[in-house]
Amino acid sequence: MLNVRALLAVTVLLAATIAGCSGAPGWPAMPESLPGADEAVSAAVKPTVSPELLARIEAALGPERTAAARNATTLLSLSEAENDKEIRKVEIAPDDPMSGDKNAPVTIVVWSDFQCPFCGRHAANVHKLEQEFPGLVRVVFKQYPLPFHNRAMPAAMASLAAHEQGKFWPMHDTLFFESGQLSEESLSQWAAEAGIDLPKLLEAVESGRFEERVRKDMQQGESLGVRGTPASFFNGVHVSGAVPLDKLNSHALLALQRAYFLLLQGTPPENVYETIISAAPSPQK
Repeated sequence: MLNVRALLAVTVLLAATIAGCSGAPGWPAMPESLPGADEAVSAAVKPTVSPELLARIEAALGPERTAAARNATTLLSLSEAENDKEIRKVEIAPDDPMSGDKNAPVTIVVWSDFQCPFCGRHAANVHKLEQEFPGLVRVVFKQYPLPFHNRAMPAAMASLAAHEQGKFWPMHDTLFFESGQLSEESLSQWAAEAGIDLPKLLEAVESGRFEERVRKDMQQGESLGVRGTPASFFNGVHVSGAVPLDKLNSHALLALQRAYFLLLQGTPPENVYETIISAAPSPQK
């Protein structure tokens, strides 16, 4: 028989304190223009863009930010902050866990550790952003279990085993927000309610079948300057650490402004993210 206690060891995470999360300095600034995005915004919007989508974005941005995007001459002119000009080529794999509309104008890619308490707070704030910008944000999750968190790698593998069953986000939320409430008696009931095949998930964790996939995420993050958790990229702009919700909101609004700028030029919604990151420097090897 499979040992249910082994899965409890995955889900009941140890408390941890992580001092500071820092990115790697020295990334080259983006050019002041992107391919196809260096002309003034025309008054007419091309028919590839839904007026209803533009109206929802304008409502989220408000009059001042909407006007700034309409009057911008380049995508990067919408912010003077140097960090905001450092857009990085954050590529997304087809099988990455994702929440939200795949063609949403704002893409937030998060590298996280299920045993990191700061990551738990960050996950809650990112979920609030999804609620604040309904239909305008997609979240992509990448694994970054820190080596000094002894439950982080098993938890990462458990989340991917759940993802294989189409249940990544229930497992994500349980690992971050409910693991302390799980007991051996309640675990089987929780798995049944979530629609998770518990023996299959446990076998995947015990075999280490997803460890290579986890390490691939970690290597990608490191090539982009990720050195701690959480680390987020808002349409390619690096945001390091568990920053307050109002700061995350500002990053989301800037990303939305830049997406709006491209949509006004007729960039199809499904091409906005790729257009933004296309001129970014290649990740460091």
